[in-house]
Amino acid sequence: MSKTDFMPCNLLRLYCRWPVFLGCLFLLAARPADGWALDGWPQWGGPSRDFHVARGPVDWNWDSGQPRQLWRRDLGDGYAGIAIAEQILYAMFRRDDLEQVTAINSQTGEVIWTHSYPAPPHDGTDLSPGPGPHATPAVVGSRVFTAGVTGILHALDRTSGEVIWRHRVIDDLGGTLNFRGYSQSPLPYKDKVLMNVGGAGQAVMAFDQKTGKVCWKSQDYRISHVSPRMIDVAGQRQLVSIADGFVFALDPDDGDLLWQFEHGIDGGHICSTPAWDGKEHLFFSAAYGRGSWVLQLTGDSDSTEVQPLWHHQRLRVHHSNIIVQDGLIFAPHGDFGAIVFSCVDLVTGEVLWQTREIGRASQLLVDGRHLVLDEEGKLMVVSLNRETPEIHHSMQLPEGQYWAPPSLVDGVLYLRNRKEIMAYRLVP
Repeated sequence: MSKTDFMPCNLLRLYCRWPVFLGCLFLLAARPADGWALDGWPQWGGPSRDFHVARGPVDWNWDSGQPRQLWRRDLGDGYAGIAIAEQILYAMFRRDDLEQVTAINSQTGEVIWTHSYPAPPHDGTDLSPGPGPHATPAVVGSRVFTAGVTGILHALDRTSGEVIWRHRVIDDLGGTLNFRGYSQSPLPYKDKVLMNVGGAGQAVMAFDQKTGKVCWKSQDYRISHVSPRMIDVAGQRQLVSIADGFVFALDPDDGDLLWQFEHGIDGGHICSTPAWDGKEHLFFSAAYGRGSWVLQLTGDSDSTEVQPLWHHQRLRVHHSNIIVQDGLIFAPHGDFGAIVFSCVDLVTGEVLWQTREIGRASQLLVDGRHLVLDEEGKLMVVSLNRETPEIHHSMQLPEGQYWAPPSLVDGVLYLRNRKEIMAYRLVP
């Protein structure tokens, strides 16, 4: 199928709503997004948006002593993840109606600069469970790109915090206004930054990184809370995202539609980024009775065939991140009530096991092991496979709500809750 619709059926749409913060989640790309000029953790999910840590070192033996806290400091409210480049952390937070972007020395926790701007909530949004920001900054070269909960996209000078350019994608461009606010993390690609915007002819827009000029815009979808991600299908780069009712792929160079698949899920219920196994399987999921899909993507550099392999509701991912590893899906299942951490076969959809020992949590894959952080601040070293999870070590972090996934660079783990940001050394 090339640039055509694949629409097997409509799912019954339900209209229950709840927090959909982490603009969110994604995973197993074939290679890092084009254009990165810096090492570290330059965007949501790391260089490839897959939450895989490319290199250690990490000391997994906590028997002789748990990870040592290097520093800890106050930070305002928000669920945005932490971007890291050249020993500088970039984070977002909110105080009253001011959104703020800050640069922090990764070694000391000392603030280098902070940029603040007014961002009063839009009518029609409910930010009472958490005012945002939800999206993680992206750092490329001399710039840091940020997107706030009211849809203000900034390009800032990463050394000074000065504004290079900005767009109000909802107020000025007519983008989709979601119930819990805007949450898409910017995705740099070559000399552009790609954003889900929403609206007639502009579901996705590409902006010039230097000037903010619109390079291309494409499609009519109402967007969801999902951040876009890049995959490689038979040698073809594809920009994949999930919108209201559809998952779709565009050519990242010009915005041409490569394929779309109708899933029938209301966009306000979708917030976890699709996961990619690096070969031919795309996984995506939503909570509130919507469930999960796996699509098989095959073809060549000219066309992509889309075949649904399975769909069921025995795995419903809310807003935690997903990791695909060795043909297995690892993710929390559930929304209201008890949350169970699950292992599902990627190809068949079989639920292999579920455990309440972990619950709602975010995770990093490091040297074959999972570093898992639950929402109450319990940090765990876990081995995950087809048979059973094994928790090797755990420690309790300072009190708080930990919905933002951690970032790991050079053996140091950086975390935040809704009050504080902190660093822990995972090497001796």
